[in-house]
Amino acid sequence: MRTAPPPPELMARLPGIASLGRTATRLHPRPATVSAFESHVAGPVRWPVDEPWPTCDAPYKGVEELPLPADLGERWLAAMSQPLQPRILTGERREVRDEVARLYPGSSVRWQRGMSTPVARRPVTRRHPRPNPLAVLAQLRAEDVPDLPRPRGADLLQILWCPFSHVLDEWSALPTVRLYWRREADLLEVVAQPPPGEPAEATWTVRPCRLHPEQIVDYPHPTALPEELRELVEGQVDDFDYIGALMASGWKVGGYPEVPETNCLSCAQPATLILTTSPMEYDFGGAKRWQPIEDRHLNPDHPNLKRSQEPTGLDAYWSRLHIYTCLSCTDLPIRLDLR
Repeated sequence: MRTAPPPPELMARLPGIASLGRTATRLHPRPATVSAFESHVAGPVRWPVDEPWPTCDAPYKGVEELPLPADLGERWLAAMSQPLQPRILTGERREVRDEVARLYPGSSVRWQRGMSTPVARRPVTRRHPRPNPLAVLAQLRAEDVPDLPRPRGADLLQILWCPFSHVLDEWSALPTVRLYWRREADLLEVVAQPPPGEPAEATWTVRPCRLHPEQIVDYPHPTALPEELRELVEGQVDDFDYIGALMASGWKVGGYPEVPETNCLSCAQPATLILTTSPMEYDFGGAKRWQPIEDRHLNPDHPNLKRSQEPTGLDAYWSRLHIYTCLSCTDLPIRLDLR
């Protein structure tokens, strides 16, 4: 698949921007049946037969649904049907909200079409009933992905994760991610099919996709630009969209993150961006430039648009997950950033 080059008139308005370009590989995932011998999202991998499959037993964030008494549910529906004044909570709504909070502290009410009655929902911490086998997020071959780092001569990266919102701290809940760097020549006796784990949390579900890698040039986030260029970007008007035009969207290896870059927590050296995942490959706003040339016939009403625009099915709270490692540290530590 091919991406159109950046508009020359935009590049001309930012003298010196070309020198900050960094290659990245857009992965262009598309739903397909995949094999253990190719680069792909989800699906089977070539796993050494004598290496135990990794598991996760870390607690994760779940949601508990609790029934509301029939009269309280009816009052909530009646209160919600009343006209809502901006920034004003009506007396009945406030009373119902407070009563639900007394009944189930820390909860909120959920209702949607098709539900017979509203339910209260509150966050809970859960544990896997047994160590949960990790799922495959991606397998990347250096032969397919030119921007894939190759620590210690590795030419294959297997990215596994436990697709649940594991509680990292007071503010963060992300999947457990592990990186396995290998040399394909060493994989003589392998198992291809990972053991089944618990069904993934809907937020972190991905479907198998074949990749169609393409190397492009990516550019830094505006906040990471030299001062003169940053002021030029901030001073632009009209239809100028720096991020939409110059920062590659969708799944990619290498390049720049959509946020300022991060450092390794162990050695404080700049971390290397390995993979960026995204719910969408492009949109029809500022990021329309990233719609592949081969898909330009897909307008917003086309039946195949979603297969091109949201191929992996990943939700990720409608955010981009950045997976970093530090190539300066011998243990290749991992750092995650969801934005």
